[in-house]
Amino acid sequence: MEFEENLGVSERSINAALIESFSYLLTLPGIEDATGGYDIYEKELIFMVAGDDLNTTSIEARIERRTDFHISVHATNGSLGSDDTVNGGGRLEILGGESLACTTGFGIAKGAQLGVVTAGHCPDSVLTYEDWSGQPEVQIGSRAAQYIGDLGDMQIHLFSTTSTDDIYVNSSHNLIDISGVLTPINGIQLCRYGAHSGRECSETYAQGHCKTVQGIPVCNLTMMNTNEAGPGDSGGPWFASTYAYSIHQGEKFWWGAKDVFTRASNFNLAFGGIIRTQ
Repeated sequence: MEFEENLGVSERSINAALIESFSYLLTLPGIEDATGGYDIYEKELIFMVAGDDLNTTSIEARIERRTDFHISVHATNGSLGSDDTVNGGGRLEILGGESLACTTGFGIAKGAQLGVVTAGHCPDSVLTYEDWSGQPEVQIGSRAAQYIGDLGDMQIHLFSTTSTDDIYVNSSHNLIDISGVLTPINGIQLCRYGAHSGRECSETYAQGHCKTVQGIPVCNLTMMNTNEAGPGDSGGPWFASTYAYSIHQGEKFWWGAKDVFTRASNFNLAFGGIIRTQ
């Protein structure tokens, strides 16, 4: 572990330990699902696990043998999250259908190609885009690349139709131009727009959280202090003023359901894609 003098443990080292420990936890017998986070001040990795007849003391001991951090494991019988699933904030449907699949996040540029980013767990199908329900459809094709893992949950679609730096921000269909990308910190107010539930605003609660998506460990998620989103909001933009922060991932159970999102700053690391700005 890397420790910073007089500051305790570094954010980078505890996040790396969480990712490694969370992946190991999911391999243990009896674990059906799990979520994870950390308390940097207590130098503690915290996990919630679901399964039958789990011995949390034994699980804590097994993980502690692999790390320098204190481990806290809590068992629950409830759900630990859900995988329910061009301008940002637009409506995505599977070609030939009418049901909401996901929400577009932000316009993205990958080299000379333009496209849009949404959540990685959204359908691997040919998708159509509408500004909102009942508007003309534009086919954006199947995904060009998908990433579900340590950096979050995201996919990109690249197409000939021009994507923009605009996102929808409310149910009146007002647009804003994105002027930059910022990294979330705890205790700031952010807003989300989803094609299912519209605009909701809440406060960032914690960084570096993990959950599973389609059986895969997904980490580096930011968690909010409420759970306001619904099916079809996945991939929608989280923003403040004219700045992009993230795309909606879904929910996780952390002493109650909480919204979680994938940081926009990780798009470049995953795909080499850059969010379009004015």
